[in-house]
Amino acid sequence: MPLHDMWPARYQQAPQAVRDAYAFAVGHQAELRYIPCFCGCGISAGHRDNGDCFVQAETVPGTFLLDPHGFVCGTCVGVALDTRSMLASAMSLKAIRADIDTKWSATGPATPTPYPDE
Repeated sequence: MPLHDMWPARYQQAPQAVRDAYAFAVGHQAELRYIPCFCGCGISAGHRDNGDCFVQAETVPGTFLLDPHGFVCGTCVGVALDTRSMLASAMSLKAIRADIDTKWSATGPATPTPYPDE
């Protein structure tokens, strides 16, 4: 229940960058559904976007089932934190997607993520 600052022990023991990525992903699923990941998790784990690297489902409003993949993948964390930074600078989702694709595409295969309309 992240909205009540209740996280599992694995989250609390993770490095700060990983915790930041999970916290961002929980609150920004709408944006991350347009941001791919490039670690191969689309093939290996069936992920569709960067948000899937951190959140499996919202079981009830405000309660999330976390995906453990983000705890061990620096690519997933890097993409999420880059997205967070660009959103904070008021970039459009389309511009963010273009920058993420440019920066991360050489890392590995992209998840099958749709492009934003805006």
